Amino acid sequence: DIPVRIESAGQLLAEKHIEVNLLPPSHWGGSGAAPELLAAFVRPTDPSVDVILREAADKLAKANRSPGLDGYAKGKKARAWEIAEAVWAALVGHGIAYVLPPKSFERHGQPVRGPSEILERQVGTCLDLALLYAACLEQAGLNPLVVLTEGHAFAGLWLKDEEFSTPVIDDAQMLRKRIQLEEMLLVEMTALTGNAPARFKQAVALGAKHVDEDAATPFELAID
Repeated sequence: DIPVRIESAGQLLAEKHIEVNLLPPSHWGGSGAAPELLAAFVRPTDPSVDVILREAADKLAKANRSPGLDGYAKGKKARAWEIAEAVWAALVGHGIAYVLPPKSFERHGQPVRGPSEILERQVGTCLDLALLYAACLEQAGLNPLVVLTEGHAFAGLWLKDEEFSTPVIDDAQMLRKRIQLEEMLLVEMTALTGNAPARFKQAVALGAKHVDEDAATPFELAID
């Protein structure tokens, strides 16, 4: 609380108390205040991201694919899919358990686990997992998104080297259009958790459903 007093010749003219909320560096403040700041929690240089990418490269090599995590260098959508799928498979291998986020986190915020903390403790909320996956994609040279619906978060990526003209997208139709053009994927991140994690293709199908016109929960926004 910051008190502000205006006095003249010893006489109090006005007084106001301003409430100031200080958040730790690991706490995202929610979409109600500068939602684009969520991008700051995508941490591609975290050492644990390199661990995941090393595992992803190994999986590509075992599938007789190029092990280089070269983003859009080959100019093919199929290559972006391969890299994203390999990263997904590497994350599945860590046996991460899903934990529920705080109620209305998408508007009021929540503490965010970094990549190292998620892999060490093997737990994460939907937002934690979306940010982890986005960090891995970023470090692999792909353009990720983090998408928020009411009470839920998941990830996405461009299949071509493109981006929206603004960082915050509040119209789900813009995402649907890119998905229909096969230029973008949305990925349900909680599908990699549990005893029976989904295949990448299944997670992509689940992700697309979140932005359907008849989706079960309202679209909030996407951070490109």
